[in-house]
Amino acid sequence: MKKKSLKFLVPLCLLFQFFNAFGQTPTDAIMMEKGQICAALLYNHDSWDEYWEADLLRTNGNIGTVTTQNVMGMVAAGLTKNFNLIVALPYVWTKASQGTLSSQKGIQDFGVWAKYRAISKELGPGKFNVIGEAGFSTPLSDYNFDILPLSIGMGSTTTSLRGILNYKLESGPYLTANWGYTFRGDVELDREFYWSNGPHYTNKVVMPDVIDYSATLGFLNSRVKGELTYASMITQSGSDIRRQDGPFCGTRMIGSRASALVQYYFSKPKILSVIVNVGYTMSGRNVGKSLNYGGGVAYQFGYLKSKTDN
Repeated sequence: MKKKSLKFLVPLCLLFQFFNAFGQTPTDAIMMEKGQICAALLYNHDSWDEYWEADLLRTNGNIGTVTTQNVMGMVAAGLTKNFNLIVALPYVWTKASQGTLSSQKGIQDFGVWAKYRAISKELGPGKFNVIGEAGFSTPLSDYNFDILPLSIGMGSTTTSLRGILNYKLESGPYLTANWGYTFRGDVELDREFYWSNGPHYTNKVVMPDVIDYSATLGFLNSRVKGELTYASMITQSGSDIRRQDGPFCGTRMIGSRASALVQYYFSKPKILSVIVNVGYTMSGRNVGKSLNYGGGVAYQFGYLKSKTDN
């Protein structure tokens, strides 16, 4: 595989799985206190046997059911009360139940995100928070990104910006909304021709940027966290999958997903919690209609609060 000029974070169908599976993520309003660290080990299983070929929902006997699994290590640290750092690295493996496409596996893309809480203000019976976030990701292995839907990643380096609004009542309920924009760099294929809204006699693919947004209704106290989330993502350009053709790293992708998460904090030891999550793709364009489920454990150390501000 040729070296890429720039690369990407995860296949778009995996974005929601990763970011809805842990206590502090790039898309939520949770902030660690200064000196507080939380490490997590997470597993996710995603599968689909139907996908949208443009806006046509169909099956394909050449691939059958496509399954993607991943194990991800993630660490969030409070450098100050209002400035946090998050790092993550997944190991991904894929397979198709039918056809000749080879299974893929390997270390995917290293990601790092910085979160800054610009506003935290008492407002009525709760607290209102405004948070900004910036992120960066790049592949750590030379995986083949040109064999979708079995690629473990998109092969592009990214930078991202995000705004997060949150309102949390003292009694536990909260509402969080966020909007993000991801800038994706070009990739280079091991071939000198591809089709994307017409023929391209080059190995360079200009990757479409991505807008994503979500809304979360949740509850948090010292023992349990529960969330219901609706999330969408939209690439800003790219072509549809042609009839009887396959997807491509520059394909236009749109998806809307509903998910639920529960995180339970043990009383002894208080530093340990377990997480379970499930999600389902409700609508899309050029993506799989997938069901995902997963879980993991989180270990918190350093300065520990009885409640985490959301």
